[in-house]
Amino acid sequence: QFINPLRSLILQLSCQCQRLPASVEMLHWRLRHRYGQPYMTSSYLIGVLKDVCLEFRDVYIVTDALDECEQDEELAKWVEDLANAKDSMVHLLLSSRQTQQFRDLMGPLATAAISVNDSTPANDIQLHIREQLKSDPRIKKWPADLHDEIERTLIANVDGS
Repeated sequence: QFINPLRSLILQLSCQCQRLPASVEMLHWRLRHRYGQPYMTSSYLIGVLKDVCLEFRDVYIVTDALDECEQDEELAKWVEDLANAKDSMVHLLLSSRQTQQFRDLMGPLATAAISVNDSTPANDIQLHIREQLKSDPRIKKWPADLHDEIERTLIANVDGS
């Protein structure tokens, strides 16, 4: 759910504020008095997050695996709102698998894009698997053909499928 990362960001940043913005205090009051559920929408929380970001000179938000977010439109609105927040210096570093849907959604919002070669992580993972098969005292006793099968199976699924 998209609300959970927003809540997490608000909490992490609020803990570092010298003074809490009124919107965070109001959110806390509503939740404490059980008036919070109707207000826990992503647009409301984006507004609170923007208020919290204004308490800092610069805010750096790093988010991985955005392609796994099911609420694409909400995600795009969140990125756009934070990137265009008045008087805020929010810097976003976002990563995702390269899908056409993600490029279509985020392309217009990106100030820079870096493509990471897909083979490099697979090679690193394969090397790590090989080293573990050789160095683990329990596993290195297993037959070589079983090592090969384990390595092939793990590498075949390295992309998360």
